[in-house]
Amino acid sequence: MASGEVILNDWEFQTLFGITFCQLQGVASAWPVVDDSDEVTFLAINNSLNNLLGYPHGAEDKWKKYISASPAVVAQIFDRWRGSGVQNYFTGLR
Repeated sequence: MASGEVILNDWEFQTLFGITFCQLQGVASAWPVVDDSDEVTFLAINNSLNNLLGYPHGAEDKWKKYISASPAVVAQIFDRWRGSGVQNYFTGLR
């Protein structure tokens, strides 16, 4: 999937994710053998989930095409992974 296909344009990707699209691809390529204590890996996971759930990307109609779990299930996974409930988009940022 190319940058911008679902959520972001290339020019805003690094601002919202804190990493480059190339770094995100590296984490995705290594999945599931990743270390989420590594800063790039943490940002890739955290900001992917946070942007999917909270950023006003306007791509809700594409959700089922790319993600088999409902937004509610993804939110539960995000909360469990973070170790605490994420109240809103801004508290989920890192």
